[in-house]
Amino acid sequence: MGDYAKIKPLLERLYNENFGEVEQALEEIGRIGKGNSDAMKAVQEFLRKEKRMPLRILAIQTIVKIKKF
Repeated sequence: MGDYAKIKPLLERLYNENFGEVEQALEEIGRIGKGNSDAMKAVQEFLRKEKRMPLRILAIQTIVKIKKF
């Protein structure tokens, strides 16, 4: 549960209107979310809803980072 506590604030930042804020959250999730199924589900849900293509690409890259480990 400790991992989820670290990731939860980042997951909440995914729905910020500020592009840079979301970008930073995705990058941080990619770093600390390796192997975390909650992070994986949250980023996949974000990907389904997000319309901005650069953030969609970054979300896909984040999913790959999470899955690798």
